[in-house]
Amino acid sequence: MFRKDIQKRLGLTRKALDYYEEKVFIHPCRMENGYRKYSDTDIATLAFISLYRKLGLNLREIREIKDSPHSLKNLLRKKARNVENEKEKQELLTQLAKGATLDEIQNQLAILEKKECLYDRLERAFPG
Repeated sequence: MFRKDIQKRLGLTRKALDYYEEKVFIHPCRMENGYRKYSDTDIATLAFISLYRKLGLNLREIREIKDSPHSLKNLLRKKARNVENEKEKQELLTQLAKGATLDEIQNQLAILEKKECLYDRLERAFPG
């Protein structure tokens, strides 16, 4: 399949295709006239990348999932933990807006930071 067909089919830009080729996600064949011809494997990889990019993942995360599919669960846990941390921080902001003192918030923030640090240490000790 040629570039314009892939762009139309997957909604990717020419620049994105060049970038994914540069980052060695895909390996299109160069024809004599200079056109790139994409294999079924390249198309599947581009569809994979496109889906995960739309879900908000960066290329490092996508490569990790592509190389090791079980890492998706780890990534999902990490993202869920980040969402939980952001909710807790938002609650602290709400408490500040309602008149809580800075000392109260700083104490609660210190607890939250220790919890985050514990998660990081556990993840390093027990990956996956």
